Amino acid sequence: MKIIEKNKDSFLSFLFTDKDLKIALLDKSKKKLEQFFEFPLPEGLIKEGEVIDSEKLGIFLKEVEKRLMRKERSVIVGILEYKASLHNLVLPQIEPNEIDQAIKLQAESILPFPYESEYLDWMFVNGSSGKRNKILLSAVPKAIIDGYLKSFEKTAFKPITFETTSLSLYRMLPPEAKKAGFSAVVSDNLTVLLLCKENLIEGCSIIRAGEDIAQTIKKMKEYYLKGGKEEEEIRLYLCGKNVPSNLILESQKIFSGPPAILKTEIKGVPKGRESELAILMSLASKQVTPPQDSKTINILPPKIAAENEMFSGSKKENKLILFLTFLLLLINALIFYMIIIIAGEERLIKQRIDSLLFSKAEGLTLNLSPMKTKAVLVNKLFGQNEMITKAIREVLSKSSGRVELSSVYYDAVLGELTVTGTAKKRDDLLSFKTEVEKSEFVLKAVIPVSALGREENVEFRLKVSLK
Repeated sequence: MKIIEKNKDSFLSFLFTDKDLKIALLDKSKKKLEQFFEFPLPEGLIKEGEVIDSEKLGIFLKEVEKRLMRKERSVIVGILEYKASLHNLVLPQIEPNEIDQAIKLQAESILPFPYESEYLDWMFVNGSSGKRNKILLSAVPKAIIDGYLKSFEKTAFKPITFETTSLSLYRMLPPEAKKAGFSAVVSDNLTVLLLCKENLIEGCSIIRAGEDIAQTIKKMKEYYLKGGKEEEEIRLYLCGKNVPSNLILESQKIFSGPPAILKTEIKGVPKGRESELAILMSLASKQVTPPQDSKTINILPPKIAAENEMFSGSKKENKLILFLTFLLLLINALIFYMIIIIAGEERLIKQRIDSLLFSKAEGLTLNLSPMKTKAVLVNKLFGQNEMITKAIREVLSKSSGRVELSSVYYDAVLGELTVTGTAKKRDDLLSFKTEVEKSEFVLKAVIPVSALGREENVEFRLKVSLK
């Protein structure tokens, strides 16, 4: 990723739900609401955050365009969370341009869908220190984004970034909530619940209408915090509309005090709706850059970003980078050609590479060869040894006919095994977890709360931390 200066302009912001579309435009200072619009959506256009009929939604947006009568064409698009996902990663202190490759190497173990079927972007998280970087990764299935893009094609509007509700919520949280806190945005059909620790998102849960929000909070609190000191100080931060009254009462029992109500600080918001419209205001105040900035997350297909006039400057930079990369690769090839000529024979080449010439060549080519960079990166992320092999065998031996394992993946950076599979019953999965934790190689085993929601045929992803 390349860090560039953030765009300072305000843009029309479209926040879609299954039932309505809310639109906001802030002034240039991004501290005051300049315009606000609200349109009910015809039934059946969007279902669980996914466009069902792009043709009809496009016609609807064309009518919205006529109603707005605005010259602004660039729009920020906010979408629901149903199939999108947020993940946190801790990586060694590698170069920013290596992180995309590192994410791709680990994608199978962290993403719910194949890497090739999602649009992704990431950002550094405050608090990265020492030899590790904390990274927040957002992933949205391409089918979701493409459905909205197809609808916007019928209008003059040009989407410049997509953002999920959870990310809008995360960005508006106060520092103490990001350090340690639960937060939730409540709407008619959906509640998005986050647990933050040390500026990272430790857990994210999507709660549909009718499900018990307080019970989910209890499970997450018990699962992730387990009676630590931070549990005593943690609290709940709420925003949205139609917050269930029992949630406020129950939260006072779960936490040491009442929930904090999150409200936007943007001026000019309709009175009494400061909490309900907090996510929309967070979306509207977003700093927009191309999906090439390590300080922000901006989901946008690369082709759309390249074609957008707003991002044209980065297009020229990318061409220059490609030219320089080609030039460096050419120099790299010449260096190794000269090494081969000087060595004269294979045995001598090996001796010299193993001694002085290798150290010199490494110094010259450290930043020149993408293949060398990838090789070093793979070595950093996936180094294995005899202990790891024994640990994997030990974990595999704990499975039985009631737990079927599909894959085992080792992350050397975190010292962690990821085991995926299917359990016939939830109790079988819990028994498997208990048996794994008894191993001499295992520090702890963690199952996401979301995997425990089913009684039978439970698909799971078990995180095993090694000693």
